[in-house]
Amino acid sequence: MKLIKVIKESHYEKIGKGNWGSVYEKDGKIYKLTEDDTEILVSNRIFKYKGNLKHFPKIYNMKKTGKNVFDEDRYIIVKHKYTLITDVPEFMDVVDIVKKHSSNIMAHIVNQKNVLPEEVKNNDVLYDNILGIIQEFNILRLGGLVLLDFHLSNLGIDEENNMVLFDY
Repeated sequence: MKLIKVIKESHYEKIGKGNWGSVYEKDGKIYKLTEDDTEILVSNRIFKYKGNLKHFPKIYNMKKTGKNVFDEDRYIIVKHKYTLITDVPEFMDVVDIVKKHSSNIMAHIVNQKNVLPEEVKNNDVLYDNILGIIQEFNILRLGGLVLLDFHLSNLGIDEENNMVLFDY
């Protein structure tokens, strides 16, 4: 039986759907079915990276599952599950700032040319995590990307209170 059919028909809980795929959860892992070229590229770089990343998700596995009707590759990506940043009371000040400035932060991570608002730079937790994301973004050699999907629905907190950009 095809992997996609197994996920859809088994005891995987569907927890989200986007323009390029669907997200399921089972046993503390996230199963992302996607056709998003950027997500496939970034996930592949993370999966192959041998070092420790704090600000991008742990990728347990990824596998091509076929093609869509437009002959584009379709993948399943198995990721670690993180607590959504909006569900962590200690990060509510960060959440408020990200709500206001997510597009500026995203542009800064990708090209480091625009200036971050003072409110972002003055929040040590947020600013340090942004710098960590930029460092890992560069380690993964993602410099060709023009957009990184940085917003509250894609930010989690790991067990060590690091912000993790788990969807990109």
